[in-house]
Amino acid sequence: MSGIPPPFDWSKRSHFKWNTEEGREKLRDLVSPSVGFNPAEFQLKCSAHILDGTDVFCISATGDGKSALIYIPAIARKGTITLVIMPTNFLESDMEKSLKKRGVHALTLNAETLAAATRDGRQLWEEAKTGQYPVILLAPETLRTDEFGAFILDAGVRARWGTTVVDESHLVVDWGVGFRPLYLDIWSLRARAPPHHVMVALSASVEPGRQMAAIMTALGFDKDRYHLEKRDCERRNVDLIFRVIIHRRIALDLRLSISM
Repeated sequence: MSGIPPPFDWSKRSHFKWNTEEGREKLRDLVSPSVGFNPAEFQLKCSAHILDGTDVFCISATGDGKSALIYIPAIARKGTITLVIMPTNFLESDMEKSLKKRGVHALTLNAETLAAATRDGRQLWEEAKTGQYPVILLAPETLRTDEFGAFILDAGVRARWGTTVVDESHLVVDWGVGFRPLYLDIWSLRARAPPHHVMVALSASVEPGRQMAAIMTALGFDKDRYHLEKRDCERRNVDLIFRVIIHRRIALDLRLSISM
């Protein structure tokens, strides 16, 4: 298809180091016109690590701009595919719209979108293989389907697939045991991915210590070969307001009042 860049040559990844002062400035100049803002230093640094082939674990407050780690590398490196695993259809739809605003063509693959596409005579898995979508959004349940297995074995896909991003990565352990066990399947992508593959974990609610160690184990992070970006996760625009009410057995109503 015309307009689709050829697969990136991963052997050239080591020819230029993005995580240097020169590299980050080049990255800023390269993506700023597309994203419409001047990326923050942590966004550039994490994106540079991803482009250099290093796994990244980013812990940062909601609304702080973690999603830039999805689209900045995708904009900077044409001819690649980034898989993004998200917990809900709403978040996938919202992310697809957000990426579109940044000029990044994304495709959501879940039971709902696949069913709708079939009714319209479209084959989304086949569209995804063409490389026209640099970002593909998936639910964890998708990873166990035959269609996904065939997708990641496709030679053209493997030539482009460079990154997997796990959004809300704390759910890997919070939901993976009992509630949504298919979250535990994410670790298998390490063995199924091409050698140049990079894993990125994003979260706003991970505690250092046991929880973080469990997530890293579940996602196959090497303790000596990843970049950790730990930022302040405090939400200063969120107030806790306690109100006593009288209604049958309810004596306390805890409400979150968000002042924007």
